[in-house]
Amino acid sequence: MAPAIREAIEKAKASLRYLPKYSPDLNPIELPYSKFKTFLRKVAARTVPDLTRAIRSFIPQLRPSECANYFAHAGYGFKMNGIRFSSGKATIERQQAGFAQARLNLPYTQIRATETSSVANKTVGACNYVQPGQTLFSIAPDTFHITTNFKETQLSDVRPDQRAMIWVDVFPGLRLD
Repeated sequence: MAPAIREAIEKAKASLRYLPKYSPDLNPIELPYSKFKTFLRKVAARTVPDLTRAIRSFIPQLRPSECANYFAHAGYGFKMNGIRFSSGKATIERQQAGFAQARLNLPYTQIRATETSSVANKTVGACNYVQPGQTLFSIAPDTFHITTNFKETQLSDVRPDQRAMIWVDVFPGLRLD
């Protein structure tokens, strides 16, 4: 930052605060912006004049103490009108606890196949959120087994692990062995 800008800020008796590396949980604009988007959806303004009126009616809803709480939640400590807003230590500890829990949950996100197989019908991609019980993909085994139903009189020459030739009615001319 240019020294002249810093001096102008200090001369105005304002303080300069740098934002931490981006995180939605530690950014003070995220919560009020979410509230603003919800308000705009509810109002459903479809013209520029209606949108302008909606925005003007929203701004007074953001009270200074509420805004101060957004900053405190994001980890910034300060005084306003003689009231001390926390430094966000509890927020940071809560984030650290959440991170520790995520590390504990990580092994549960790994999927291990019991046999060699291929993924089919994949419905999820990288960075998608999923719900418990949601089908993410199907697994198609690379080998297959055929269940047959023979009569006892047909089993005299059949042995375990014996190779066989198979014809499938729906694929005439295709022979599998």
